[in-house]
Amino acid sequence: GDKSEGKLSKNDLNNITQIKKDIQAAQAAGATPILVRTGKGKKMLEKGIPDNVAVYDDLAAVVNALLVPSA
Repeated sequence: GDKSEGKLSKNDLNNITQIKKDIQAAQAAGATPILVRTGKGKKMLEKGIPDNVAVYDDLAAVVNALLVPSA
């Protein structure tokens, strides 16, 4: 197996820090933070996110959710 499996690189940690700042900025602006389960978002989910963050599988799912009003 890969020795680095399960470990985060410095780049991963920087990305997670930036995502946390983006979530805080969205909340401060009164917006709903959105996280996509691809790329950097996937690693962020592994570390845990606040309850009020909307999570989607991909960008198409985000667009669909924004364009189709909830019932």
